[in-house]
Amino acid sequence: GWIAFGTSETAVLLLHGYRCDKRSMLLRAKMLYDAGITVLLFDFRNTGDSEGDFTSFGYYERMDLDAALELLEVLNGMRGDDANKIKSVGMLGLSNGGATAILYAAQNPGKVNAIVVDSSFKSLDSAVSQSFTHFVGLPAFPFAPITVWITEMRTGISRKAIMPEKSVRELVDTPIMIIHGMEDDIISYRDSESIYRGAKEPKELWLVPGAEHGNASEISGEEYNS
Repeated sequence: GWIAFGTSETAVLLLHGYRCDKRSMLLRAKMLYDAGITVLLFDFRNTGDSEGDFTSFGYYERMDLDAALELLEVLNGMRGDDANKIKSVGMLGLSNGGATAILYAAQNPGKVNAIVVDSSFKSLDSAVSQSFTHFVGLPAFPFAPITVWITEMRTGISRKAIMPEKSVRELVDTPIMIIHGMEDDIISYRDSESIYRGAKEPKELWLVPGAEHGNASEISGEEYNS
């Protein structure tokens, strides 16, 4: 991973999406760093420079996120100037990274102070059924449900354990901003609407006209930065 210490007391972990790596979050990292925020980017398992045999759509990636937070705590403790110590931590997750942020925060209350979720899916079933053809090149039916079933058998992970729309209900005192492009043809913005309905206040939903999957920052420009 990469870390760049800012001048404020806030840090943000940037969580990349499926079939991407930390480099895909560089523009968002620069946006935050320019505002004085410490940024930490890293590769989830089975991506980039990290080892691993498969992607679990947030289930095991929660452990990667926990390790990243532990590293941030250690590095923060090594800083000599108390004035620059990090006192609040947020997460900005894109697509699968957003789903992972929700799953993690729901099971680890108090670990993060706020999360931003961009283009997340509401459940594993929803993600696979919508994006299967895009990533695999085969018809969603009957291959998508068969793939989910095989994955469950091989990994021991139940698809019911990967449901951000359900996990978000468990967030307590964790502000959440949910972003989604309205022209997303990989994961529908209606998935984000479902997540938003389940979230507790404080919460905000921003549906970006003209934006496709994960490119709301490019389409909206300065509005995204603000």
